[in-house]
Amino acid sequence: LWQEGGGDYCDIISIHNYQLDKLAAPEKTAIVDEYKAFVEWRDKNCPDKPVWDSEICWLSEPWSAPDWYGHGEIAHAQYTVRGVLLGLMSGMEKVIYFPYHSWRMEVNELKYSHGGGLVRYDFDPRIAFASYYTMVDLLAEAKFVRRIDLASETAYALEFKTPMGVVTVAWTTDEATEYITF
Repeated sequence: LWQEGGGDYCDIISIHNYQLDKLAAPEKTAIVDEYKAFVEWRDKNCPDKPVWDSEICWLSEPWSAPDWYGHGEIAHAQYTVRGVLLGLMSGMEKVIYFPYHSWRMEVNELKYSHGGGLVRYDFDPRIAFASYYTMVDLLAEAKFVRRIDLASETAYALEFKTPMGVVTVAWTTDEATEYITF
């Protein structure tokens, strides 16, 4: 679209930064580097356009494609929030989770299923629904301020400014206990 001259007709520039073929946590994929490269491209080509990730997803159950992995319910909930936060940290103005609902379909006798929804096939909420809802509630109207230096390669702390004040979100990618002092 951009190469054909359509950039002047766009209000935003969007990416779909899926990492569905990765068994790793979001922090151990190329997601941050890909976001940064996208922002650099925007800065060079259309600096006045906001950048969004309008589809991001992690799977609880495997996708029908053989190399799209499911991570299980707990990791799905963790990766969903952490992926969105990494996008905001990397310059995305908005990061939109897709899909809300897990679905199944059949096309030309091929069966497809998508196990990444915040709710299951029967609309029963997954754990990821609660984690995503909590993040959205806490960060409503928030603007990313900075990543706080914790002198750790596995601990993250991101500061956001909201109309209600400052919110800090912290997590670690290490399964062992890690103590963080602010």
